[in-house]
Amino acid sequence: AVGQSSAEMIYLAPPDITLAPESYRRIMDKYIRQFGLPELQYFTRTTHVALDIIAAVIQETGDDPDKARDFIYSFRGDSAIGRVYFDKAGDIRGVSWTLKSLKDGKKSVLAAGVQ
Repeated sequence: AVGQSSAEMIYLAPPDITLAPESYRRIMDKYIRQFGLPELQYFTRTTHVALDIIAAVIQETGDDPDKARDFIYSFRGDSAIGRVYFDKAGDIRGVSWTLKSLKDGKKSVLAAGVQ
């Protein structure tokens, strides 16, 4: 248990769920009703986004690796973590993030942005 003398905790928080696409909100609403709020929401979201993108790549390109690469480079999509795309190195961009603090039972936003 966290006591009154506990130090400040700084953590990465997921983006506001109201910014996520309706498809993700429906899945999460059903999950939360059945299992409760996931402990690692940011990782739940990134996994969901990764699976959505992989499914889109396979659906659009089949098993052609060159077409898959080109599709990924041209991909732009709203997701559970922001409007994402990939740079020429293949790194994901457009990811929304919020850095929060919890101290003395009070939450505060330290920083927020899009990578």
